[in-house]
Parts: sequence; C-alpha cells; structure tokens
Amino acid sequence: PLARDIADGLAIVGAQAQSDAICAVAYQWHALDLLDEVRARVAGQEVGLMVGRNFGPTVGRPWFVARSQGGGQIFERASHHIDLQRAIAGEVMQVRAARGSVALAGVDPDRASGPDSIEHVGSLLLHFASGALGAIHTAWTHADQPQSYGLDVIATDATLELKLGPNEFWLRGQAARRAVDIPSVDPFACSVRRFLDGVQE
Repeated sequence: PLARDIADGLAIVGAQAQSDAICAVAYQWHALDLLDEVRARVAGQEVGLMVGRNFGPTVGRPWFVARSQGGGQIFERASHHIDLQRAIAGEVMQVRAARGSVALAGVDPDRASGPDSIEHVGSLLLHFASGALGAIHTAWTHADQPQSYGLDVIATDATLELKLGPNEFWLRGQAARRAVDIPSVDPFACSVRRFLDGVQE
C-alpha cells in the first residue's frame, strides 16, 4: 500500500509534488500490454459487464491479514481490479460491497481470525458512468490451493477473457466476430521496466 493511513499518504503525495523524482504507483496490471489490446477490441462498442477474480493465499505478506496494518481485501487486492476496470470502462459512480463469513484460509487465530483479521471473501459491484457493471470477487485461500487471477469483459460485440497469472498471461475470446488469442508476459516485469525506463529518460 502507498501508506497505512490518510495522513501518511497525503504527506507522500505532497513530497512528490515538490520533487523532480520519478514516482510510480505499483498497479502492475495497468502496465500490461494486453490492456491496450482489450481497449482496441472494444473501441466503438459499449462495455456491458466486467468480472474480475483474485483468488489465492497471502504467502510472505503477514501484514496483509491484519486490517490495522494492510486494509483487507479491497485495499490489497480489489484495488488492482478497480484500477484495471476503470482503465477499460471509465469512472465509477456507485459501489456496493459484501463480505462472506467462511474462513477459507483456515482458523489459526494468529492469522485467520480475530478482531483485527481481514475478511476471507469479498465482492464488489461497480456501477460505471458509461452504464457498464463491474464485479470483483476476492478470496484469501490457504497455501495448498491454486491461485486464479483474471478479468472477463463483455461488450456489445466482444467476449474476452484476460488471464492475469500467476504463471500465464494472455487475452482470448472473440471481438467483432474475429477470434482473439494473444500471449503476453508478466505485467510486474513490465511495470518495473517502465519505471526504470522513466528514470533513465
């Protein structure tokens, strides 16, 4: 996260505004080359529905499971999908949210339950000014379960699936009655490369 509270976040933004340092926000899916491919294939169409999924464990990030240190599923995971869907469909006008009560990751009191624990399952429904709906589903699972990250995009003449890892990155489906099948590379590497290119330039 940018910061653990609003005051620290504002201080960082203020420092950046007064500096000539190169800064970047680490929403790595925004650096994915396939994002431009999605936008090109729905250009001139109306996007009706987007469904994002982010399922998997939190290995190596113990702060993530404590709400006071990280902020939970929306802050850590869903915010990436919000950014991605906004890049496709524009501004969000209304949001609804729900969380489940099943402890998918287990019941270890030091990690998966207690007053400071994050929710294990969450869903958001985004209403866009364009008329599109966006759904985002997140699940914190135990380490033995497979991870799944992706986005489905349904437009007036396109049905597309964007695979976002962890090991495969591609865009498949159909747009304007033509098949789409485009491979890609890890967007995290793309975002780091863009940052380094910006610094060098």
